[in-house]
Parts: sequence; C-alpha cells; structure tokens
Amino acid sequence: MIFSNMRRCSILLRLSVAFVFLAAPVGALAQGSEDPSQQAQSLDRELAQKLTLAEGHHDLAMLYLKKGDLDKAVAEAREILQLRFPGEYESLVAQSMSIITEKLAEMRRFDLGQTLLDEALKATEQTSSRAKIFRNKARLYMLAGDNDRAIDFWRRALDLESRRIR
Repeated sequence: MIFSNMRRCSILLRLSVAFVFLAAPVGALAQGSEDPSQQAQSLDRELAQKLTLAEGHHDLAMLYLKKGDLDKAVAEAREILQLRFPGEYESLVAQSMSIITEKLAEMRRFDLGQTLLDEALKATEQTSSRAKIFRNKARLYMLAGDNDRAIDFWRRALDLESRRIR
C-alpha cells in the first residue's frame, strides 16, 4: 500500500525540524523592536515546537489506531490540524493525514477518514497539499466502492495539479 509505512511521516516531521534552523522565511519576520536575528530564532523555536507537537500527536494517533480506539486517534489527528502550520509545512500535515486515514481505511472506517480529510482541506491552503488530500479522498472512496465519487476527487486533484504546473 502507498501509505502503509507509518514511520514515514514521523521521519518527515523530524527532518523538517532540522531544516527549520537552516531556512527561516525572511518575509515572515515581524516588524518590531527585536533584533531580526532574535525574531527569526523565535519563529524557528515556535515552528520547531509545533513540529514536535505534531509528531507526538501523530504517534499517539497511530498508537490509538493500533489499540482500536478510533475516537482518540481522530482527536489526536485533529490536534495536528489545529496547530495551523505555515504553507510551506502543510505538506507534512497532509502526509500525516494520509497515513492516519490509510490506517482508518484498513479498518474499513471510510467515514472517519473522509471526515478527517474534509477537516484537513479546511486547514490547508497550498495547492499541492489540497491536491494530495483530494487524492486521498479519491482513494478512500475507491476502496469503499464508491467509484463515482472516487472519479470526482481524482479529477479535482488532477485539475489542481495541472493548474499548479502551468
């Protein structure tokens, strides 16, 4: 399966923490009396803390899924969405949701997966992240046997991707 490796997102989140300290977006620095380098470090720390929290929530969600406690797993996934990452980090959120919803699909809980992906769509703005979520929705519909909806979401994903590369 495409998303069967649950450690994949955890590794991505850990790697992103390392990259945060290498590339703070200069345009994101707030205007104020603080030294710009201190502002960048402050933003880096905040982002690193969010990434650490997201990793923990993701790992908890996966553990709850293993135990069969789906409500707690979905609650942990929602905690990731509520962290509101900047656009350039949304792909990590989309990846985490992909892994969690794939596990839900394995448990035949397509309804919970679709609900979680709908919430993820509301929390993302980047075209590539939204396209990934549409692809995941399509995959869940396909696995559930709803081919018409699967086709609709594959088309939406492809439309977003084609607009992005033009």
